[in-house]
Amino acid sequence: MKENLKNIGLIILSFVILLFLPHGLNTVSYVILGVSICLFMIGYFRVYNGMDAPDEQREYRSDTVLWLIMGLGIMTFGAAYLCISNASGKGMILSFLFMIEGLILLGTANRGSMNLRMDHGISVVHHVYGICTICAAIMVLITGSMGGAISFVLMMIQGVIVIIFGQVSSFRERIDGMNMPISELFYRCKDNNTPLGSPRLAPVGKHKECIVFGPDDSGLFVYCYYRFGRFYVALGDESKKTRDIMDTEVLDSIKEMFEEMLEDDKGIRHIP
Repeated sequence: MKENLKNIGLIILSFVILLFLPHGLNTVSYVILGVSICLFMIGYFRVYNGMDAPDEQREYRSDTVLWLIMGLGIMTFGAAYLCISNASGKGMILSFLFMIEGLILLGTANRGSMNLRMDHGISVVHHVYGICTICAAIMVLITGSMGGAISFVLMMIQGVIVIIFGQVSSFRERIDGMNMPISELFYRCKDNNTPLGSPRLAPVGKHKECIVFGPDDSGLFVYCYYRFGRFYVALGDESKKTRDIMDTEVLDSIKEMFEEMLEDDKGIRHIP
């Protein structure tokens, strides 16, 4: 990241000049907004295009944490300024702009390669941040201070979007419409040959009943479980390797197997 310090400086500068934004919208306001957006996009895309997939675990973690802190940091600043300014025109513009740019930075934290354990940690951070933001929004609405309803709406939007962002993962897929018990699903797929071999029933983490495929020689496995009535197929990892997006191919193949099983089941139930 050392070679990208100048470009990161452009991103920071794009935020700093917004502090000089006038309270009333006028020609100067539009010029400052335009310059800020241009600086952010130039700095961001230069950094992003110059980044290679990290080769080492330490490099991966440092890159991910940096983007995560920057994204959540500017979103927090935007929400705080919105409240401090009592939801003024300038406060609303900055809050919305920082929310969009913060989401762009959060998206960069999860790119190409992924450590599956860190993927879970990032999801937890997103959820905690989103819940805290929603709680803060409710307090603002109840007290009627710091912008009241306007601040409440913008902060609620920000909190919900961050939570949704934390649920997006290339290493976990949901199959809608699946409602067969785990035991029945296992019985129907126990003889199927997959890239990870035949399945078995075993607990994985906090999920007490899962269908597990693997692990392979590298420690990669796939597990299937229900959560809040929804069926998920997810990648797991017994090692601490940084996984590539190509590892999701085995996940997709097992997901397709269950989707075909679901379609066959629907066909059987609709025979007159």
